Amino acid sequence: QAAPVLREVVHLKYPQIEKVLSPIFGIISEQKMINLNSKVEEQGQLPSIVAREFLNENNLLSKK
Repeated sequence: QAAPVLREVVHLKYPQIEKVLSPIFGIISEQKMINLNSKVEEQGQLPSIVAREFLNENNLLSKK
């Protein structure tokens, strides 16, 4: 299971970040994180696109 690592200054500036990120860390496995990193580092995909695809696949983006 993946776990978030945040700098204290970030957590203090954005206290809501824990609530926002908790759904992601409830579903992302170590292997999934390895696969996502591989898409960026080895396949050269943009991190923003990889992240958006992951969020869409897991219904974590709100429809606005």
